[in-house]
Amino acid sequence: MGHGACIAGVATTIRTIPSLALQASCFQTSRHVPLVGPLLYCNFAAEVLSEMRKKARTPPDYPFASLVLEERRSREVVGVVEVSRARLQELQRSKDRAFFQAYISSMAVEDAWRRRGGATALLVAAEGVAREWGQAEAALHVYADNGAGIALYTARGYARAAADATWLAAVGVRPRVLLTKRLE
Repeated sequence: MGHGACIAGVATTIRTIPSLALQASCFQTSRHVPLVGPLLYCNFAAEVLSEMRKKARTPPDYPFASLVLEERRSREVVGVVEVSRARLQELQRSKDRAFFQAYISSMAVEDAWRRRGGATALLVAAEGVAREWGQAEAALHVYADNGAGIALYTARGYARAAADATWLAAVGVRPRVLLTKRLE
């Protein structure tokens, strides 16, 4: 990705704060609601940090990695993605045994760095981590209304495996699509 950025791994330390802010700003859509928006945003950011810390303390059987895309000169975080090993109910092959696989989540890229290869670089790096863990397949969720995200993932070989019910949108929940890919 030669556009002035590089991928780095991050432990859950103070370095997490820039990626936390980026994730919170990309995924919390109610921050612009008058009066309660800022409070909802702060609550969401606290939940993201709590979850990130919890994931970082998981035992080796449940690995977790947070990867960031940094601007080369300033080292400013301009993108982030998480990789974990998870059991996804939608993909459970048998009710008798748990099916674990690489799960790529919480990808966020600053607006100014979109359409410049940052998301692709993060995705490739996340898949590389999954391969290092010996995972044969990766899965991720994307909002059904995120056309750019769906286009990116399908261009990288992901295929639809499941989807939330579309009626969820009528009650204020953004439906997601589950995509999977065999890792070669």
